[in-house]
Amino acid sequence: CWIGEPDQCMSGTCVSSMEPKNNSHFCCCSGDMCNVNFTDGYNPADHTTTPYVPSESRTQQHDNSYKIKTVVISLVSVFSVALVIIVAYFGYRMCTRPKQPSVESLHQVEAPPSKPEFDMDDLKLCHIVSKGRYAEVWKGKLEEQDIAVKIYSPHYREYYNNERSLYRLPFMEHEALVRFLGADERITQDGTPQLMIVMSYAPHGSLSSYLKNNLLDWATMVRMAHSVARGLSHLHTDIQRGDQFKPVLAHRDINTRNILVCTDLTCMLADLGFAVGTMGSKLIKKGHAEVAEQTSLTDVGTLRYMAPELLDGAVNLRDCEASLKQIDMYAMGLVLWEIAMRCVDLYQGAPVPEYKPPFHAEVGANPTFEEMQMIVVRGKRRPKFPEVWKETNQAVRSLKETIEECWDGDAEARLTALCVEERMADLPNLWAQEWKHRGMTPTLNAMMNINETSSTADKANVSEADSQGEEQHGAETAAGEKPNSREEYTQTQR
Repeated sequence: CWIGEPDQCMSGTCVSSMEPKNNSHFCCCSGDMCNVNFTDGYNPADHTTTPYVPSESRTQQHDNSYKIKTVVISLVSVFSVALVIIVAYFGYRMCTRPKQPSVESLHQVEAPPSKPEFDMDDLKLCHIVSKGRYAEVWKGKLEEQDIAVKIYSPHYREYYNNERSLYRLPFMEHEALVRFLGADERITQDGTPQLMIVMSYAPHGSLSSYLKNNLLDWATMVRMAHSVARGLSHLHTDIQRGDQFKPVLAHRDINTRNILVCTDLTCMLADLGFAVGTMGSKLIKKGHAEVAEQTSLTDVGTLRYMAPELLDGAVNLRDCEASLKQIDMYAMGLVLWEIAMRCVDLYQGAPVPEYKPPFHAEVGANPTFEEMQMIVVRGKRRPKFPEVWKETNQAVRSLKETIEECWDGDAEARLTALCVEERMADLPNLWAQEWKHRGMTPTLNAMMNINETSSTADKANVSEADSQGEEQHGAETAAGEKPNSREEYTQTQR
């Protein structure tokens, strides 16, 4: 057999260039007797080879490349899976979340007009108990049940229509809101139209009247404050279930005259004549959404309870929903202060001062706009807390902090109604813990269930004999009406 290629045999000389094996040499030549002259041309140096050993740098480079590819593939896989999950989640939300009402469909927000659930001929007006700027309030009877009837003057039909439409909204039945029984227009014998709103009767009258004539223990104070916060929290919350929708409602006239005291000493909010629905930067008027900055918004309310930004004309209409709720919360702080000031347990045996409305010491009974502006805006003053409240009681500290954070000069720093509701619900436990820490038993039932409420019917079914002394106050504020005084304030601004 040949070793090598055939073209190597074309030479005429015999040169062995291969490594000899067993002293045998191989050469290939062409010619007569060419292998006579044999030449050993094998050079071991030319045939020495070294095995290939990969360098450390090449191995490292290979490993790095592998790691990079692995990381890239892993990241791409994770990102792809996350993207699929996100798309699926938002797709699910889009399919299942409640449909938000459009601007065009807001005319359906109000429930369709309907007649009262009773015959107006069965309604009997007993006597007038209060007369205000826009309406008068009567105590009435309906099937032997005490009721309150608010009768608007025809000149103020706008407020009547507004209050009636808001009470007819879905989800307006709430323990902390006055119960709406119906509304209708009736012509008197002399031809004068009566715009009537019929509501449940509050036997203890307005909160301001009750505080004037009664002192509170800690449990009752918390019970009242908690129910007021619950009512305002319900107004400030938008609710949608199916096709029914209640927008956020700003009350715009929170004060103790527009809060009613029920039989069980919980409170109800009343008087929605100035209230307005809001959605972000839009106001809801007559079932239609209007950009607040492009429409007129009447500054209304009771001067004593007006927030600094209202007095200063600096309400942010770009987010009117938040702004109007913050205005309500300022007034809520003043209401909480009024309630707390009549709590016997906060004075530790010291005499409880007689009831005075906020800022009474500074501006008296009938403040002017300029006086309130000077006190609240320029002076940045707020009602004072009694010196005896400065103890280290955790429950008292929480109460004071809640009040102060409601009337904060920075509107955006104020608490929400829901937050106040939650803090009021915590006060009984804080109070009980304080007494337990002292090793004493409180003289009142601090753990009373403040969420316990009686039915609305029970609140109304109080005999006339039992509530005779309170009729004046009860009917006066069953519709949240207040006397005609300089404190009423209405001004339209753009």
